[in-house]
Amino acid sequence: MNTAATTQPGPTTPIPPFSLLKIRLLIRWYFTDQKRLWLFTALLFGGIVSLLTLIAAIFASDTTAFSSNAAEMYVRSDSVRWQLSLSFYALAGYYFTSRLFQTMHRPESGWQLLMLPASAAEKFAAAWLLTAPVFTLAAFLFLWLLKFLLMLMLNVIAGTAFVVPSLISVPDLNMVQSYFFWHAIFLWGAVFFKSHHFLKAANTAVASSLLVFLLFIGGWMLTGNSFISFFTMLPEFRESGRVMALWYTMRIAVVLFVLWLGYNRFTQTQLNP
Repeated sequence: MNTAATTQPGPTTPIPPFSLLKIRLLIRWYFTDQKRLWLFTALLFGGIVSLLTLIAAIFASDTTAFSSNAAEMYVRSDSVRWQLSLSFYALAGYYFTSRLFQTMHRPESGWQLLMLPASAAEKFAAAWLLTAPVFTLAAFLFLWLLKFLLMLMLNVIAGTAFVVPSLISVPDLNMVQSYFFWHAIFLWGAVFFKSHHFLKAANTAVASSLLVFLLFIGGWMLTGNSFISFFTMLPEFRESGRVMALWYTMRIAVVLFVLWLGYNRFTQTQLNP
């Protein structure tokens, strides 16, 4: 009498919930989707700055003095031109971030992100890594290269000594931490809004900031303080280690909360591309 042999399912290899290899591949996939926009933006900005610098150098009455002034404009972190460059870095990053998931909101292309062999956590983490730390590093390397080439050109024209500019200074870190804060809102907006992601996220950021400011000022005035006294106390607040520690703790908490909202929305949206 033959008996049917019963087979027991063998042990299966557990799938890791968070794979660094998948995240690296996802970062490459996200970047490939936007690399032309990144390249075009960098060339446009670099071309405009280089053209304006060349025009100023051609019409400068004293080339040596111009080279010295240009060094101040490009190397000093508090110069107007460098601050404009940092503002461009932030705005470009917000725009790239807001466009990252635009294919997800289209019925004809939403399946592409959905079918990627990765979890929602890996996809969202890769999006944050690309548009926050990776973009910041790439932006500062590009700005440093632009400063280096322009300074080299100006010093060759003037025949003066060349000073290699620094990659990043302490004041630049203020812009970086500000970028990471607002970036979370634009990443959330890229997931939450179905169209005009950049404009809607920017409006949300402005409206929420205004609301928080009004609530804070209202609470300040309800405690018996005047409206003007708040602004006169700001320098003292900045010098207080405890106040600044509380301030940065609140900012980190807001970033984590907004990223959590964005991730939850992302997991829901992936079910209905």
